[in-house]
Amino acid sequence: MKYCFTLLFLSILTIGFSQNTFNCLVLDAKTQAPLIGATVQYGINQTTTTDEKGNFFIESAQSTLEVKVSYIGFQTKTETITLETLIVYLEGSTSILDQIVITGSQSQKTIADEAVTLEIIRPDFISKNNVTTLSDAVERVPGVQMIDDQVNIRSSGFSYGAGSRVGLIVDGQPLMGGLGGDIKWNFVPFENAAQVEVMKGASSVLYGASAMNGVVNVITAWPDSKPYTSVTLYGGEYDEPQSTYRQWWDEENRPMTRGVLFAHRSRTDKFDLVIGGNYHKRIEHLQDLEEDRARFNWKTRYRLTDKINFGINGNVMQHSYGGFLVWQDADTNSLKHIAPFAQNEYITYTIDPHLTVYDKWNNKHALTARFFNVIFQRRNDLPNAPGSSNTIDYKFHHDFSDRMRLVAGLSYQDIYAEDPIEFIDTTGGIATFEGTTKSAYAQMDMDFFNKKLNIIVGLRAENINIDSSYSNTIPITRFSALYKPDDKNRVRLSFGQGYRLPSMLERFI
Repeated sequence: MKYCFTLLFLSILTIGFSQNTFNCLVLDAKTQAPLIGATVQYGINQTTTTDEKGNFFIESAQSTLEVKVSYIGFQTKTETITLETLIVYLEGSTSILDQIVITGSQSQKTIADEAVTLEIIRPDFISKNNVTTLSDAVERVPGVQMIDDQVNIRSSGFSYGAGSRVGLIVDGQPLMGGLGGDIKWNFVPFENAAQVEVMKGASSVLYGASAMNGVVNVITAWPDSKPYTSVTLYGGEYDEPQSTYRQWWDEENRPMTRGVLFAHRSRTDKFDLVIGGNYHKRIEHLQDLEEDRARFNWKTRYRLTDKINFGINGNVMQHSYGGFLVWQDADTNSLKHIAPFAQNEYITYTIDPHLTVYDKWNNKHALTARFFNVIFQRRNDLPNAPGSSNTIDYKFHHDFSDRMRLVAGLSYQDIYAEDPIEFIDTTGGIATFEGTTKSAYAQMDMDFFNKKLNIIVGLRAENINIDSSYSNTIPITRFSALYKPDDKNRVRLSFGQGYRLPSMLERFI
């Protein structure tokens, strides 16, 4: 009798621990060729690869299994397979020439069909290269140089303290400082970027002052059907200098970088929410040169109907850093400053309301605003130096047909800055700077000859008023053409004009 129980027990064990073998072939969906060495993930952190014939084998007690198949140059696919599943197909990934951009014409185009040179920085490039500020990514774009945190495209020249020749656009609105007319790279919420487009060439028709030599356009992401959360920790340390006698630090205060980035995106039936932030601490190899910043940003969008949505976006940052000017000598003390210096401390924030309406003819009306403030906080009970740049913009999009598109709009910008310490006027008062720009613009995008020829013409009239002492209306134009003799070749021609408003620092220094 005991032998019967033993046999029954062993039978139960055999049934309970029986293994199923999943044998699948991974093929290129287009060519039907087997993909050798494709990565297959399943279960809890279990991985296998396809063999020289494109097959993979998995032993499991389950009758169905969820697998994630990836291969370089192909789109990653997650699929639930059964014992009857014989083939898993992978689609080829989208070519860079098929990526969609909007900077050049304010309408969606593939990058191959743009008449101007555009470079794309993807979020995966930012995450894989330990980028801690957007300038780290932009300076890796071909033809772009960063000098003292000022961006130059195609060697356009460098002039510290005289504003920027390249405009920074974040979610359709300029993000240029009112005090120096410069770009605040560490203020950009790149942790939630969907795409960064770098346009090389005059772009002032659509984007106004400061875009005379190009545009860096940051497009932040909206949530999709699945919530997204990301937390990234980063860090690094400096090694000893080759000439160790120049080293001023010990193990307790070794130069280092520490930080965290986080991003979250989610949606409900009518409401979209995006939040993100960054804490960054850096001690440089130059003595007493430190950076400390904390930043938080959000985006909201409420979809009242399928044709009306609105919301308020924002970003706020507390930032302090030191500036290294002159070293003590060129050898032993080359990493030490000639005299003590104070940290520069800033509070920076933006508030961005936005409204988008589609009318009954499917025309798009977009009203956006940005209230951008940078406050230079002084120590020792000295008064602060505020600077603001406030913008409101209305855009109208109309498609006459699939071959003719119009973008037109009105824009107003007010820039104000003051500095009660550095700049004292002849009457002993506070030096201030105030300027306004009022503009109207239009750009037509047209296709001819069965879409083989694309022509863009644009015009912007902008009135500039500086300190009520200078006023002028400047017309600027744009013309570009793109001819496609076939699917692989392009002939491009682009002409554009630009101008730049002087900053407060430029006018008084």
